[in-house]
Amino acid sequence: MATKTTRMNTEARKQEIVRAALETIAEHGVQGATVSRIAKGAGVTSAALYSHFENRQAILQAALDVVYEQVFDSFRASTSTDPVERIREIFENHAEKVREQDPTSHAHLFLEFVASAPEEGLREAIREKELTTAAYLASIVEELERQGKLPDDVDPELIAWLVAAWAWTGDVASSMGVNGIWYDRVSPRLIGFILGSLTGKGGEAIAPGGGAGAAPARALREATLDGLPEGAVFTVEEAAGILKLPADAIERMVEAKQLRSLRFGDAVRIPRRALFACLRGMTADEFDRYVENRAHT
Repeated sequence: MATKTTRMNTEARKQEIVRAALETIAEHGVQGATVSRIAKGAGVTSAALYSHFENRQAILQAALDVVYEQVFDSFRASTSTDPVERIREIFENHAEKVREQDPTSHAHLFLEFVASAPEEGLREAIREKELTTAAYLASIVEELERQGKLPDDVDPELIAWLVAAWAWTGDVASSMGVNGIWYDRVSPRLIGFILGSLTGKGGEAIAPGGGAGAAPARALREATLDGLPEGAVFTVEEAAGILKLPADAIERMVEAKQLRSLRFGDAVRIPRRALFACLRGMTADEFDRYVENRAHT
């Protein structure tokens, strides 16, 4: 029992230190978040901090984790099974979170971390977290693509970064105290543009390369297959790279017979034709009929 109590107290103390770090960064910025200031805010000695964290950078990293956890919480609060509606809910949840936040919440502190000096050693961590965020957003758009409902000239990755850019600008607007014009006039137009692009009901086509007339995302992926012979096959990892899906998702599709595959002993290979079918949101049989019909027209 004593061990459990000590562990709980240790964890609670770490959370107090991280909270103190967030408050210190809000007041003094990352560079001004010294060990002595963080310790004073947490009500401990500077030496005591090192019994919970290896060094100052570890404290800053833990504080950064909290900031991004707030971002992920606003994204995960979206539960709709419809991808477009889920993106819409992400806009609403994130905007609401920014409006209600205090000075230690993510909108203010995100900018402090981004503006931190290179020697703070946080830029790579921020980059990885932004890439993870963008990948999550892109995966939602790709669901729409797999359902065959995404316009051909829309790139899921670009949509993801547009949503991220919208969130960044909202954070800046909040920090500058210009929420009125942002949420009343600018934000609705950006949201309408992005959602309209997803449904094909508004906005210019958002394609890789940045504008109307650029090559469609699906066409770019199909181009990687066009130069290969009809009998070409791919490993699960190669198929995952072409379809921009996790390898375990490909394995599940194979097991569920949603993606045609071949077996050579213990090895699984995905035929080129099956990938074309998946890219078009068709079963293998539907794609075969599609190709046959085109051959006779």
